[in-house]
Amino acid sequence: MTLDEFYAEFMQSIYASAGANSDFFESVFTENMCEFLESQGIVDDYALVQFKKTSLGMRLDAASYDEESERVTLIVADFRPTSGLESLSLTDIEKSMRRVERFFTESKKASFYQTLEESSPGYAWARQINEKAPKISRIQVIVISNAELSKRVGTLPEVKLDGYRTSLGIWDIGRLFQVESSGKAEDMVVDFGETFQDGIPCLHANCSNGQYESYLLIVPGKLLADLYDEYGDRLLEQNVRTFLQFRGKVNKGIRNTIIREPSMFFCLQQRTQCNGRGSDS
Repeated sequence: MTLDEFYAEFMQSIYASAGANSDFFESVFTENMCEFLESQGIVDDYALVQFKKTSLGMRLDAASYDEESERVTLIVADFRPTSGLESLSLTDIEKSMRRVERFFTESKKASFYQTLEESSPGYAWARQINEKAPKISRIQVIVISNAELSKRVGTLPEVKLDGYRTSLGIWDIGRLFQVESSGKAEDMVVDFGETFQDGIPCLHANCSNGQYESYLLIVPGKLLADLYDEYGDRLLEQNVRTFLQFRGKVNKGIRNTIIREPSMFFCLQQRTQCNGRGSDS
């Protein structure tokens, strides 16, 4: 399947879910993308916000707050209701960033959420940001789009939000296509060059199965803590996180592996930690 074919099918599913009401296209797109990001371990327990104030240059389509890590995720959508695949430019990204940044900055002021109707989509999150502001450890801004990220976009722009540690992620239709086509979660690449210039000493773990190789290694606990702070739940396999913490739907894949192929339970499946083969392996 080509990207254009994937785009056509993706948009058709959006139209089918929204029905005849075109006003719901963007809402369905946002929810579908958030469900996908949740399945990838990028967001957890998200809420649809869909707050727009064009006159004030504000927008927030979805958000998530992790109490444990005190991380805020702000999601803004760039949806194009077109039949043909369009390009997501650096200008488009910066425009979306400014809108979500302004929402966050204004939300830190109690006077902002107090001017909103309590039934307003943005009221709850504006108030939560105001109350959580002193505790927030980092902010993750995600731009979701059904356009394809332009090849002219090299380094992503730096996001600065009132001194908070902030990162920017772009999930365009091309990135979605790559993950869906591979049939597994997106790989993470961590460069240990600066910490371990000569590599990480490993011990080969002898496994009688012969279908895969496993290794044992030791890394400092602080390094693991820093990695988890950077990547959050993505550092763990989504099905292990679900299976152990009972969040969301129980991953049938890990259960099936234990029952049907117990010898494969330890297999890494191109991951950074041990895991049974679940739906995202």
